[in-house]
Amino acid sequence: MNMEFTHEDSKLWITRSRQFLQSARDNLNKNRIEIAAFEAEQAAQLALKARIFQLEEIIPRTRSIRELLRRLALLTNNHGINEFLESNLSSIRLLEESHDRARYSPRMLNKEDATRCVAIAEEVLQLIFES
Repeated sequence: MNMEFTHEDSKLWITRSRQFLQSARDNLNKNRIEIAAFEAEQAAQLALKARIFQLEEIIPRTRSIRELLRRLALLTNNHGINEFLESNLSSIRLLEESHDRARYSPRMLNKEDATRCVAIAEEVLQLIFES
């Protein structure tokens, strides 16, 4: 399936990423821990891909938040993104793991982990729209 995307599409992805983040907050408040963490990961991933698409008109074929942040740092020549990545590495790894853990793993996340996922996703979105 070959799909062509436009900058208008990327604006829709940004809107969706914000909706995922709001839904993650709502689900966290309702103690839907795995869903909140999963949606936080989706929010960060979609926002990063949208921003990268706006800069180079390519949708990266990765789910890795770390790889997407590194790519954005290169494209924007923003060293603060790499600093953010290094100083928040454990939370970003947890966010990445939540994608699969929420769907497949019998290991449940706890509320503290889900709260970290939502918080780091919020920071990623803030960072993206500042660069």
